[in-house]
Amino acid sequence: MTFMENNALFEQVRLLLRDDDTPGALHLLIEKLKDNDVYDEVVRTLRVIETEVLSAKQNERKGILTYNEARPIYSKAINSIHGIVDELERGRVPQTGRIADTAPAPTTSSSSRKALVAIFSLLFLVVAGWVVFEKSYASKLSKASITTEKADVCPTYTREGVRVLILPFQSYGSDTDKPELAFQKIISELTTNNNLPSMVEVYKGALQSNSTPDFDKAADIGSNCSADLVIWGQYGHSRDALEVEVRYVFTQTKRTGKTDFQSVPNLPALTKGKMYRRTLEDAVFSICTIMAIRERNEALALKWLNRINTPTSDDNKMRELLAANDKTPIRKTQLDVRRKTLPLKKAAD
Repeated sequence: MTFMENNALFEQVRLLLRDDDTPGALHLLIEKLKDNDVYDEVVRTLRVIETEVLSAKQNERKGILTYNEARPIYSKAINSIHGIVDELERGRVPQTGRIADTAPAPTTSSSSRKALVAIFSLLFLVVAGWVVFEKSYASKLSKASITTEKADVCPTYTREGVRVLILPFQSYGSDTDKPELAFQKIISELTTNNNLPSMVEVYKGALQSNSTPDFDKAADIGSNCSADLVIWGQYGHSRDALEVEVRYVFTQTKRTGKTDFQSVPNLPALTKGKMYRRTLEDAVFSICTIMAIRERNEALALKWLNRINTPTSDDNKMRELLAANDKTPIRKTQLDVRRKTLPLKKAAD
């Protein structure tokens, strides 16, 4: 199959753009085109766009640009990529003149000098402002750091039970939802109404922008806050539905003294894991299932597992193992019927 016939590639590029992953779309196109001399000019144009987008994102992270100020750059890049893909899909070599507006326009020597003066003046103001506010800004960063050990970022646990700490979820794009609050509410209701003692709290600190903690960092935060279970991840929208990519880790705090164990034969020790993009409801029931297994309540684990609308292969395997260890095993067909007849109406179920 020739490149021009590779419709799957074009759809993948468009999907990345819809997911607000413009750098990913650019990287994919450049990698596919760079080895063909016919597309040299197109690749050069794509690299210019890539540089502008990455520079804008870096300046946005540093606080030099606001999102509203950077958005025109992102929009121009997305429009240019769509134009290039449309031309490729028609079997034509994109003409760089049609997308030349993504690069700076030529200037006269006089205007160049004026532009340089303006740039240096702006840089001087930025440096001066940085020096003046460095101490206060560094203080704010320190308070927001995920490595902080100050008590004001940790919640207070006042009851006995599984201490759950939910870190702020990070958006794939520019969404401002707070799925951590939905996790807190639903898990609290489910565990309370099913007599599984727990306290579910949200971390008061802030995570570094565009940096999702790894398992070790999340476990450190949980241990610092005396939590048994830490939940965090990323989220985005797909066809107007909220989807989450969840990570979890159980800490080994001195308070609980918990270590790895197998409460159900043939099941792995559930100490940490990652769930790929799924609905928030399915992610909640999956987390609650793991909590029930860790607390050796297999009947409750099986009940919640059967509430997952779109089970993964891991969910199905866990369901079969739990059913096999049940004193009154339930056949797979019966489990499927139970799962389909138990819609998510109330978290209390």
